[in-house]
Amino acid sequence: KYFLLPLSSTFWGRDVFAPVSAHIFQNKNILKNIGKEIDPDKIKFCNLPLAEKKEGKITATVVYIDPFGNIVLNLTKKELFWQGRFSAHYRKKTISKFYNFYAQAKEGELFFIEGSFGFIELSLKNSSAADKLEAKTMDKIIIVKKYEKKKS
Repeated sequence: KYFLLPLSSTFWGRDVFAPVSAHIFQNKNILKNIGKEIDPDKIKFCNLPLAEKKEGKITATVVYIDPFGNIVLNLTKKELFWQGRFSAHYRKKTISKFYNFYAQAKEGELFFIEGSFGFIELSLKNSSAADKLEAKTMDKIIIVKKYEKKKS
């Protein structure tokens, strides 16, 4: 009644949340008709570890692997670029590319991208980075500052 049908197979969140939000905006009284009330005392919080930052080095943690095989880190874009250009090391691979869109990556290329929740994800163009790298939650990824060579 409150969302678009049929639901998209890829962006179903848009078909549910956007229309429901519009209905709530128009009429706050419909909240009692949408979903089930949640007891705030029963909400469980997730305590994610913080990325460890030291001079020239960040140690990030894999906090989630999504259904597409993207490896979600406890790191934001601001933190990733905290020290400028970088080079990341994980499972004997070096990753130094960051893209704003998946389409920018080459086929089979490992790269970083900012995910929809604002956390950095390690991705593999058109495949599962998690499968390729045998990633597991709580793994550590080392990111180091990339120093520019001085021209003589």
